[in-house]
Amino acid sequence: MAILSATDIVKYFTEPVRFQVLRGISLSVEKGEFVSIVGKSGCGKSTLLYVLSTLDTDYEGTLVIADTLLTGRDQEFLARFRGEHIGFIFQFHFLLQEFTILDNVMLPALKLGKEPQATIHTRAMDLLHRMGIAEYAHRPAKQLSGGQQQRAAIARALINQPTMVIGDEPTGNLDSENTAIVLDLLEAICHEMGQTVVIVTHDTEVAARSDRILTMADGKIVGEHRTR
Repeated sequence: MAILSATDIVKYFTEPVRFQVLRGISLSVEKGEFVSIVGKSGCGKSTLLYVLSTLDTDYEGTLVIADTLLTGRDQEFLARFRGEHIGFIFQFHFLLQEFTILDNVMLPALKLGKEPQATIHTRAMDLLHRMGIAEYAHRPAKQLSGGQQQRAAIARALINQPTMVIGDEPTGNLDSENTAIVLDLLEAICHEMGQTVVIVTHDTEVAARSDRILTMADGKIVGEHRTR
C-alpha cells in the first residue's frame, strides 16, 4: 500500500535566474518501507524532500500522502497535516537546550492537543526507552551528547505516531559509532514498528542500510536499487 505518491513533480528556482531543479519526478513509497534518496550536491534531492514533506508548495505535479491530496492546500491545512502525519529528523537535532529531553519529545504532541498529557508522557517515556536514553529523560538537552540528542530527536519525530518520518541527512553530524546507532534505530522503527522512513543522504554506506535507494542526478531519478 502506497503511503506516499508523487506524480510528475516539477520545481523551478527563480533566483538569480529561472532554473529547473526538479524535472518530472514520480515515485511512491509503501507503508513500512525505508527509502534513501542519494546523489551529488546540487542534484535536487533536498529540494525533492522538502516538496514531499509539504514544506515547499511551489511546484507542479501532484502529491498524495495517506490518501490525502496535498497539492493546492492552504498553509493552515498543511501545518495541521504535518503535525499529525509527518515526523521530521534533521541533520541538526534542533532540541530546546534548556528543556528536558522528555519535554522536548512531548512538545509536538502537546501542541497537537489530541491526547491527554498523561498519555503523551507515557508514550514519550516508551520512546525514550526504545532509543536507549530513558535514564536522561529529566536532564536538560544541553547535558547530553550529540548522538544522544539525535536519538531524542528521533523520539520527538515519532511522538505523534506519524504516517511517515522524513530525514534530511539525519546522520550528517554524527561520528561512525553514533551513525550506526541511529541507523539501527531507523531500521527498527521500520521493521518492528511498521513505520515508513524517507531520508536524503550523501553517504552511500548510510543508504545501504535502507530497503530501497533512489539515485538522483540533474533533477531526475536516474536509478533505483533494492537492498533487500
